[in-house]
Amino acid sequence: GIAMERISTDQVHLGRRRRYWEDAVSAIYIETAVTLDDQAQFYGRIDWRKIGGVVLSDISSSRQSVVRESRHIRRAEQDLIQINFQREGTGIVAQDNREAATRPGEIVVYDSSRPYAMHFDGPFRQLSVDFPRDMLQARFGRAENFTARTFSGREGAGRFLYSYVKALVRQAAEDDLLIAGRLQDHLVDLLVTAFSGMAQDGTGSGSVNRTMTLYRVKTWLNDHLRDPTLSPTMVAQAQGLSLRYLYDLFE
Repeated sequence: GIAMERISTDQVHLGRRRRYWEDAVSAIYIETAVTLDDQAQFYGRIDWRKIGGVVLSDISSSRQSVVRESRHIRRAEQDLIQINFQREGTGIVAQDNREAATRPGEIVVYDSSRPYAMHFDGPFRQLSVDFPRDMLQARFGRAENFTARTFSGREGAGRFLYSYVKALVRQAAEDDLLIAGRLQDHLVDLLVTAFSGMAQDGTGSGSVNRTMTLYRVKTWLNDHLRDPTLSPTMVAQAQGLSLRYLYDLFE
């Protein structure tokens, strides 16, 4: 199995903690700049492990601001989609001209290929899932529709996503490496479903709704490909869409 690794500021001299924390965050995830109001009171701990291309982590820390700037992005070797599950405390995530306040039980997404800022006004704990942007890109295009929007990890698809991630972070299964590919697919499936719920709530834009409908239709098609009676009319009826809209979706 893949054991959790831990980094912590406990043994680090107070004067060096900010730099140590910034370096650790940049090494595990992607490069960012960290600002502390009070270095003397600061602490941070990350328990993390990597399965395939996915980094799973449990972060506990204190008041701080984290910013990803254009200079960091220019140096990046790859872009990540980052999903935070707030467990304790509150935070603010700003990206793509939106700002979202995250409270315990809420999930927020951001994208390392564009600048973002996070602020925590006190002690906090969160689970984080980070994976290569192209894993998500292939499934439903642009992530900009979902960044800096919160959705609930206590109900609907978000609840399944939250509990799945919690189980992954806590348990290092012996066959992790063997199932890494399946695990990533399952994670992205749950994420897409949760996003789909967000789109149906009306919090998404028209293009989000289109993308999600297309994803839903493609998923249904995959399950019915062997049916010899399969036709566009049958697909449209099964999905509650007009034939014209179905053709429009696939154009």
